[in-house]
Amino acid sequence: MVNSVILENESDLLDRSKNGDSEAFERLLNTHYDLIYGIIYKHCGCSHDTEDILQESFIKASSGIQNYRGEASFKNWLCKIALNQAEDLRRKTIRRNNLLDNYEHPENSPSHDPQWEQINHILQKLKPKERSAILLVFEQGLSHAEAAALCGCSETTISWRIFIVKQKIKGWLSKEKL
Repeated sequence: MVNSVILENESDLLDRSKNGDSEAFERLLNTHYDLIYGIIYKHCGCSHDTEDILQESFIKASSGIQNYRGEASFKNWLCKIALNQAEDLRRKTIRRNNLLDNYEHPENSPSHDPQWEQINHILQKLKPKERSAILLVFEQGLSHAEAAALCGCSETTISWRIFIVKQKIKGWLSKEKL
């Protein structure tokens, strides 16, 4: 019963947003802010970049809300926009610096933890689609089906990407032990 009320409210907010109600759109964004922030932060590893990506994502969502058809949940649609923005920024950073390790980390960031630094280093070595699959399934706790919907691929593809990542990590770890 509570879920249906939440869905009705989101549906109402979506309808109002499509009709130009900026307050309704802001409420929709606020509802999903923490989830989107967490996904993007884990994707790029830097709170400053995360804020920039969120801002760009929300601007894109705002300009594209009229075209939202409801084929995916609003949350998934918003996540997809944010993941695309994160990948765009990552590509720009690679082109500009040709390095992935130049992120600044705030003191309260988990990145000061040696384990986090090792995990982040491994994440940055992965292909973007592999990184997205791992973060969505293991960090965000999404099912393979939910991750597939966000990534625009099949469940089997997500499973395969996770398998490949596990194999890569095993290989990297075995090389480090030698």
